This record gives sequence, C-alpha cells and structure tokens, in this order.
Amino acid sequence: NNSMAKALKLNNGTEMPIVGLGTWQSPKDEVQRAVRVALDTGYRHIDTAYNYQNEDAIGEVLDEYLKAGKVKRSDIYIVTKLPGIHMTPAKVRQSLEGSLKRLKVEYVDLYLIHSPMGMVHVSDDTPFPVDKDGNFMADNSTDLLGIWKEMEKLVDAKLTRSIGVSNHNSEQIDRICKMARIKPVTNQVECHLYYPNADLAAFCKKRGVTITAYAPIGSPGRPAFLYVLDFYFLNSRRYHIEL
Repeated sequence: NNSMAKALKLNNGTEMPIVGLGTWQSPKDEVQRAVRVALDTGYRHIDTAYNYQNEDAIGEVLDEYLKAGKVKRSDIYIVTKLPGIHMTPAKVRQSLEGSLKRLKVEYVDLYLIHSPMGMVHVSDDTPFPVDKDGNFMADNSTDLLGIWKEMEKLVDAKLTRSIGVSNHNSEQIDRICKMARIKPVTNQVECHLYYPNADLAAFCKKRGVTITAYAPIGSPGRPAFLYVLDFYFLNSRRYHIEL
C-alpha cells in the first residue's frame, strides 16, 4: 500500500512517513507479529522506545526482513527514544548505541528525548524506579540543554539522521530551539479528536517543529498508565509537562 509510505518533509530536509506503527505496551511476541503484518501491509515507519522494552524483538524482525531482501534499510523509518534513566549527558550516546544493538541497525532515522524529566538510574532493567514508599524517583537535576547538545553529536556521528523530543511543552521546546545548533524536527505528543493539543501544535509550527501524534485513534492502556504516573508528571515543580 503506497499510501503508507507518503511522507512529510521535516525541517532538516529528511522525510518521515506520515503513518507509523506505534509499539507501546506491546509484548515481544505480539510486537513481532504486528511488525511483520505492518511491513507486509506497506508500513514503513516503526516507532519504539527503550522504555517499551521491546526493541530487541523488533530488531529480530527488521533483521529478518532486511536479510531476506523484503525491504531495504533506506525504505524503513525507525524511531526510538532516550529513556529517563539515561537523562544525563554522559549516558546519551551509550543509550542510543544500546538501542542500535537491540534493533540490529547501524543508525535510526529519528531519536527522541522521551520526556524532559530524568529519573534516577537504579539499573538498566528498571526504566521507572520507585523508592521504598512507591514514589517515582525523578531526577530534578536533569540538564535538558546539556542533553540536547549530546543529541546533536549523535547526528554528527551518523547514529541518527534526525533528533527530536516527546512530551515536551512550549517552554521546553523554546529553550531548546534558542540554543540549538540542530533543531528538533518533531515533538511527539498525545493528539486526537478529543484532545487536539491545538495551542502546542500552533507553537511548534511557528518554530518549524512538526507534531507527531500518539494515541490518534485510541490507547486503551493510557488512562491507567497516566493515573500511576500522576506524581511523576504533574507534581514536579521544575519540569511541568502539558498532558
């Protein structure tokens, strides 16, 4: 289906297929079936993240299809994201290199900062650490601008073709754009008929940053997930996210 490959030109001249397969909350066996069906159907945009804990499963399918010649690497648009537990300048490149190894590719097409707030690094197997009282362990020393400088170096190193953000509000995007050598190409945020996020979309458009919509036709697990993350997202006085 060629319509799946229709693309939007980003501010750095690269193109991103408009329709993508989201893989949040998709366990490994399920996500492999989904990626196979998506690629066979004509999808060329696959979105994952370290936090989804399924990059390795997706990588196995990508490797299978690339080696079999069913698709070319240049035809697939792969997106993954920097997790909160790696939100320090020293961990940025290391984190992407780990994702590349799991995805079995030499580069991704788009690497996003998953959230403007870091979390305390307890272990690489604990993307959402909690303390003894069950509270999420946010890292309020997060240096967002320092992290962005390291994201730019990933483009220089050809480990990703583009960089962007996710779940960032207008103030955070403005701070990045004012100092950026390489601007964010997109802000991936919740956007659908019941929550069009129009003000943020208009703000991003003025700065040449596209909006990538997640949950555009529904997200059954999202309400419960947000309820659990209320403390993390809404009670941080330093880094407020528009939801």
